[in-house]
Amino acid sequence: MKGLLIHLLLMLSILCSAQKNALILGNLVLVDGTHSKLRKAIFTTAKVGTYKFHNTVGGVSFEQTAQPDASLENKKPFLSYNAAAPDGERLTVSFSGIKGSYKVPLPDWQMIPTAFFAQSGNNAVVSIFGQNIDTTYAPIVYDTALLNTLLGLRIFEADLLYTGRINYWDLPKNAEGKTILAKSETKFAPESIPDSLKEYAASVLDGTLGNIQNTIEAYDSYILTDHDMPVFVSLVNEDLSISGEPYYLFTKFSIDFLDYAQQFSKIIKARPLSPLPDSLKHIEKMIKELSDIEYSWQGKNLMVSINQLAFPYQEADSADVPPVLMQLFLASYEAIEASRKNVVFNKLTTGIMEQLTPYMYVINPAVVTAFVNTMRYAAFFRYVKQNNPQNWLTFLTSIKGKEKNDGIKDIYTPIDHQRQE
Repeated sequence: MKGLLIHLLLMLSILCSAQKNALILGNLVLVDGTHSKLRKAIFTTAKVGTYKFHNTVGGVSFEQTAQPDASLENKKPFLSYNAAAPDGERLTVSFSGIKGSYKVPLPDWQMIPTAFFAQSGNNAVVSIFGQNIDTTYAPIVYDTALLNTLLGLRIFEADLLYTGRINYWDLPKNAEGKTILAKSETKFAPESIPDSLKEYAASVLDGTLGNIQNTIEAYDSYILTDHDMPVFVSLVNEDLSISGEPYYLFTKFSIDFLDYAQQFSKIIKARPLSPLPDSLKHIEKMIKELSDIEYSWQGKNLMVSINQLAFPYQEADSADVPPVLMQLFLASYEAIEASRKNVVFNKLTTGIMEQLTPYMYVINPAVVTAFVNTMRYAAFFRYVKQNNPQNWLTFLTSIKGKEKNDGIKDIYTPIDHQRQE
């Protein structure tokens, strides 16, 4: 009942936000939760590759700590922030034993949230599984550092790009219909990109992913991550250089069928099934064999057989499902939920789509630039934090309370979205 009430409150929030100060992304209304108890942040460390993470957090996860190249080995980094300098030139870094300092070319609206994200110790940036993480039932949650920031809005969109809910080139607009862009992003205005180029790049991305999904390697989910992606800090031609590219990791879930068999046996022992009709004797035989370890492989056959039985009833009312079948379906469903599950990395899909990132950059450079910078500089800031903790805390103090939305008013990170009619 509590969950239903909160869901109704969310729907009311959608209606209200659509009428006042709503942000629009493509044909989606973005729900503002900034002034309600539904606002929620992620407090979690990502464990990419574990079923629990992919099924309950997912989203965007940046975990790397940058490593210095040979020229910076054993050189302590020092950060310095000068609020009087032009935006994008306020942060500099120097290294012990090396003369001079180096500009960190990052505007404050990206730099400040990323620094505090690195400080948090978390890896998860944004998740659309908020109802699985806490009791607020807010569908979309963020790391605290990105709440109600333009950067948080950009990373939220990065998580949506392959869902088909928006065009790849869409950017949020305010209630007056004006595209929300920071001063450093004016060159990224969607109208500056020819429609023919947008449509061509989108067709390549959609066509490639669809072909892989339908003919080669299906996937269940994806995350945007830097998992197993080395990040290096170096000085190149008198400039600071940070290498490493985030990527969309496509995954598939697989069930431990031995565990499924054991869970199913446990469920029907506690809640015995009604006698099965002659037409289901093959299933009855599988169930009896589950108790014999030699036949544990029957777990997969049993699950597949029950799924085939359930298929015609997908749209049926529960009252129309024969009771004996309903018992089977519920027992199988509970066994699946209770079973150990593994995450399989779809390396082919991931590799091919990673090669197509330039197509995404061409049609939405604002979002791609934002998530690349967030990943790289989060890794860089963790490196500074690790190698010069005293200077790191001094730096955080110097940027605390500074403007982090480039002066743009009414920015919020949405807790939900609804398609406009």
